[in-house]
Amino acid sequence: MIFDTIKESIENTCDCTTCDLSCATSNCAMAFAKDYREKCLAAKAKGIGISTDDIPSLDTKHYEQDEITTGVALMLTLCHDCNSDHTDDCVINVVRSCYEVAGLGEIVEYPGNTVAYLMNLGKTHKELAQEVMLKYQALKK
Repeated sequence: MIFDTIKESIENTCDCTTCDLSCATSNCAMAFAKDYREKCLAAKAKGIGISTDDIPSLDTKHYEQDEITTGVALMLTLCHDCNSDHTDDCVINVVRSCYEVAGLGEIVEYPGNTVAYLMNLGKTHKELAQEVMLKYQALKK
């Protein structure tokens, strides 16, 4: 179920059919997210040892802010707020980080808790954090 939701979210953001750029995992954050999701699904694991450091940081495509905030909010709804058990290679964490790279050009620290994450996001992107929070709350209903 989580893997299906992640797939749909990625495809809603970038289906790779309308893009004239090469959607290789080396230069497209959303292609990286799609590939990572598929690898985790094939391994029947929530993470496969690839960290957020491996996400391509030079994604130059334009993504709509609404798509980015919706994607981040959706990933937060899938998260289990694992706190100290949080791992960077978790598929939810990696995909959320891909959204951040695609929309912000940087990764925001996720400390294992949604509220703390939103506070971290708000330190540098206050309006975006507010949008994500509103979408997160609506999705959780």
